[in-house]
Amino acid sequence: MNNDLLSLYTYWCRADAVRVFIYSDLPTARDEYPPWLLEMGNMDSKFQRIFVWYAMLYVVVEGFQELRLQDAQVEELIRREDYISQLRRFRNSIFHFQKDFETEKYWDFLKAKESEIWVRKLNSALEGFFERVLPINQHLEILKRRHLEGNRANKSPEPTTTAVTTRAIESISE
Repeated sequence: MNNDLLSLYTYWCRADAVRVFIYSDLPTARDEYPPWLLEMGNMDSKFQRIFVWYAMLYVVVEGFQELRLQDAQVEELIRREDYISQLRRFRNSIFHFQKDFETEKYWDFLKAKESEIWVRKLNSALEGFFERVLPINQHLEILKRRHLEGNRANKSPEPTTTAVTTRAIESISE
């Protein structure tokens, strides 16, 4: 299996893990704060996660281009130079210290018409690409079968998500 492709897949998994938790609420056990302040904190936290997801997704685009991978759906989306350029600058504003953190680098992508739709399509296209080129589902089925067989034999506890993910990636690279 191509280690470069597995490396890029790992970057996509990291970005997608952030995306999955965008709409999760923060714990609300802090009774000392009024509900309106907790709601504002939740909303701000969700936006921060969106920003990190967008920035991390650009790293995947960068790798896709550097590795000269080919996929019609992904390529159609990354041909949008306006979005790609703005997303790169946005990534820089998020992951590189800026004395004025709300610069044009920051706002250009966020204000671009339908950028939020484009970025979701990009993420979906990348997910489809990895599902097509990596035998992910087959390896997850193998791991599930091994796990069930092991549980019957050993009565072992359920593995953590991290352990399953690690084993899935290791089995793909075999």
